[in-house]
Amino acid sequence: MKPILLKGHERSITKVIYNREGDILFSVSKDSKPTAWWSDNGERIGTYNGHQGAVWDIDVTHDSKLLLTGSADASTKVWNVQHGTELLHIKQQGPVRAVGWSEGNEHFFSVSNPLKSTATNSSLLQMFATPREILDDESPRTQIDPPMPQASYPIAETTCAVYMPMNRGVMLGCVDGMLRIYGQGRKEPLLEKRAHESRIFDIQFNTDKTLFITSSKDNHARLFNTKTMQCLKTFKSFVPVNSASIHPKFEHIMFGGGQDAMSVTTTDTRSGNFEVRFFHMIFQTEFGRVKGHFGPVNSLAFHPDGSGFVSGGEDGYVRVHKFTADYLTKHQKQDRKLEKAERMAKELEAKGLFNVSQDRASKSEA
Repeated sequence: MKPILLKGHERSITKVIYNREGDILFSVSKDSKPTAWWSDNGERIGTYNGHQGAVWDIDVTHDSKLLLTGSADASTKVWNVQHGTELLHIKQQGPVRAVGWSEGNEHFFSVSNPLKSTATNSSLLQMFATPREILDDESPRTQIDPPMPQASYPIAETTCAVYMPMNRGVMLGCVDGMLRIYGQGRKEPLLEKRAHESRIFDIQFNTDKTLFITSSKDNHARLFNTKTMQCLKTFKSFVPVNSASIHPKFEHIMFGGGQDAMSVTTTDTRSGNFEVRFFHMIFQTEFGRVKGHFGPVNSLAFHPDGSGFVSGGEDGYVRVHKFTADYLTKHQKQDRKLEKAERMAKELEAKGLFNVSQDRASKSEA
């Protein structure tokens, strides 16, 4: 599996994402220039120039028309994806760590950290309504006045955030290892859950948003049920896990990280664990590793059709990987075998010859 190496950034990568179709890849880094690429051949489409500091987060609308970025220059910006023009510039209280579009693109949020943190609340969550001038125009090109926030909540220090399914709130991954969900109209969190023992770096949903996976500085990635917020599986690493993602078609997950970036120059690549690890989502068995980065892996994303993945590292490289035919066919056969075994078990249970729940309970006791 030989990757395509994309060298368009001068500093370490902070986030990589695909658009919904998977034909365009977006990357941001600490060099202040969000970049768009064609995912099939790695050709650079262009950059979005305007930020004056490191860009921490990025999100794109489902129709790939609008791009949302949050930067350390204390600003949130909305861009025209096709023409690269800046449409909105929203000033914040401090560095912006997380941004995201709602389902339907009617709203977006930003999470900023103040320059001077208080004793209890270190970040600010703001929710905005997307201006109709931008939504109704097929190809907006002129910059308009920024909207006023519809809601603004002081929150615990946060490093990542995502919209919940059906826009039921914004889920925050906090420095203290907690997951907190905030809904519009309530200053108190709708839910608080202990997910990790240390800073949460990343939260990613699966395709239908019934599951999500978190990655943390405590060397763990955890899989959760979105509806019940129950932790289903825990995947352990030897180093901090910076990012994790769920395969859109197979029951697989991947995560990557590495030793803290401050210690990279004194660490051998073999002992720093600068690699992407693949696990079966149910059996939690590791079945593969992909090396290549000369530093911690900061961000990961599966291609929407499951044909490959992209990784961004501390070394400033974006690596686009395409899965081989062996991987795709082999795991399709395995998934079909699992489905067949599950179907046979249900048929036997219906005939009274087998009890699935009792069999699982006996295995867990053993």
